[in-house]
Amino acid sequence: MQGGILDREDANYDDELLKALRSELPFRIKHESWWEEELPNEKEMEEGRRNLANCNYKVDYVITHCCATSILDILDRGPARLFEPDVLTDYLQEIEDKLEYSYWYFGHYHMDRKIDARHILLYHAIVPLEGDGHVYEPAIRAYFLRASYQVVYRGYLSEIRGSPRLQQECSSGEVESTALNEEFMLLGGRDAVALGKPLNRSFYDEDGKFVTVFAGDLLVLRYRGDTFASVREEDVEKIESMLKPIDHIAGGTIFLKEAETLPEWKEKAATE
Repeated sequence: MQGGILDREDANYDDELLKALRSELPFRIKHESWWEEELPNEKEMEEGRRNLANCNYKVDYVITHCCATSILDILDRGPARLFEPDVLTDYLQEIEDKLEYSYWYFGHYHMDRKIDARHILLYHAIVPLEGDGHVYEPAIRAYFLRASYQVVYRGYLSEIRGSPRLQQECSSGEVESTALNEEFMLLGGRDAVALGKPLNRSFYDEDGKFVTVFAGDLLVLRYRGDTFASVREEDVEKIESMLKPIDHIAGGTIFLKEAETLPEWKEKAATE
């Protein structure tokens, strides 16, 4: 934990808290968001060794909170790494080096990712034990706003898979995300306007003030905590009030279209 473990009983707690907040690094507070009991003691680790020795270090599946140190090095590497090896990852590495198993499932790192053929990191995804380790991403409903050259389409709700993947792409810069308000997040291609993608929607805040324009295909999702969630039927009116379809821009003026006059996106219409 790069920001450290803070203790409210420490005389320098206020200074340390301010330092941690300014650093924007993850930190925990003792007895509030971190407890010493989270890490196994030597007696507990020895019990684990005995149990595995009793089955000759052969199991079908391994399910742990975090992963072994060697897997952590694959998952989180480089100078900006967020997680450091500790007594638990080193203990799991000891087990990793001896154990025979089919799959190892773990969480903790808030993403869904198949690390390799046998190591699978889970957050939202659902994975059947009897399978090939493929990560099945949960479906959520998004509000799609599509545009092609000279045509802006009517918005529609549809299910997508890949909420965790979208979050990872947003954090890596592959997808550009814009908070419309405290509830909704808009996703689209990075630098779509600059790259000459077809104009799509003009964004107005909740007070009706113009903010920016968006180009290319877009989708809107609810944003709850640090995860995406489904858009509901009753959300559509609110979204449409903030994202208005563009007809054209001339002389620095944005000319809008009425949403009711827009055609349905052809591929959606063909599947209904």
